[in-house]
Amino acid sequence: MDTITASLATIPGRVRALTQTIESLYDQVDLIQVYLNGFGRRIPRVLSKGSKIRVFRSREEPFGDRGDAGKFYRTQDHRGWRLVCDDDLVFPGDFMKVMIGKVESYERKCLVGTHGAILNATLEDYYRDRTVIDRHHSRPDDVFVHVLATNSMVFHSSTITLTDRDFPLPNMADIWLALKAQEQKVGLVVAAAPGDWIPDADYNANQSIYRRRYRRGGNAWMQTRFVQTRDDWRLWKPA
Repeated sequence: MDTITASLATIPGRVRALTQTIESLYDQVDLIQVYLNGFGRRIPRVLSKGSKIRVFRSREEPFGDRGDAGKFYRTQDHRGWRLVCDDDLVFPGDFMKVMIGKVESYERKCLVGTHGAILNATLEDYYRDRTVIDRHHSRPDDVFVHVLATNSMVFHSSTITLTDRDFPLPNMADIWLALKAQEQKVGLVVAAAPGDWIPDADYNANQSIYRRRYRRGGNAWMQTRFVQTRDDWRLWKPA
């Protein structure tokens, strides 16, 4: 039987949110892989909960401090089901069952998540020239997208080939994944769901990677640049 692994990355200052995320997933998966960016020797107490949790420290790994790309550390070693997620969401008790069922309904030919974006035909700015399918809003139907958020994404390892080298720069995991999906002609799907299905953890939102990026000027220009490396973005749907 295929194992189920959840993988996420975190930074100091997010322990309260991380604890809620880990606790919501603990009984739904076989392994939780957590990549610690910028931590010292001490690790959050929740990560000592049991043998089901595996911790990597950026200071000890050749991958280094890579922000959200840490979610995909050693992804090439993984076999079976995988949830790639953020460290600030509280997942419902049926999340993995529902999402695995959704991936199976597409015969494992798609990656499925709860948030994504459809790019405009003409794209001059990644954040402006797109339509966002927001996880906070109810969705009566599945929606195929160009970019699938890596905050709550489930897939089977047989669907797409990924390695550490596919995520060369930090805090652009969604873009790197989208480019690999285009290259390998893999469908990306935002699943139908009620808008309140995955609530945010109770934490200081100013600590989020997204907010920190924009407060400091951000890398939106870089994301736009890499999205523009393709002029043939397609919504890949299983035949």
